[in-house]
Amino acid sequence: MQQKVAASIREAFPHLNDDDCFSTSMGAHGEDVRLSTAAREVVPLSIECKCVEKINIWGCLEQASKNTPQGASPCLVFTRNHSPVWAVVSWDLLIDL
Repeated sequence: MQQKVAASIREAFPHLNDDDCFSTSMGAHGEDVRLSTAAREVVPLSIECKCVEKINIWGCLEQASKNTPQGASPCLVFTRNHSPVWAVVSWDLLIDL
């Protein structure tokens, strides 16, 4: 799923290339989707991806928050089999957008 998220960001912002937005390997420490400075300007999020049948939303949000670098906001992107992809951000961030 991380690769699909990175690809969808590059598709939404065609001026970004593969080096600006890419998926990290499974199990790697930190953000699941790495963003360059240019990418972070248009997508000011730190993205944590989960593809699981059952999700501990609070634990996943805590993990997303811990991995968020300064100047970005945590975003949890998740799905399960045969379901749409969802994204969770804080209410304050949503209102600011």
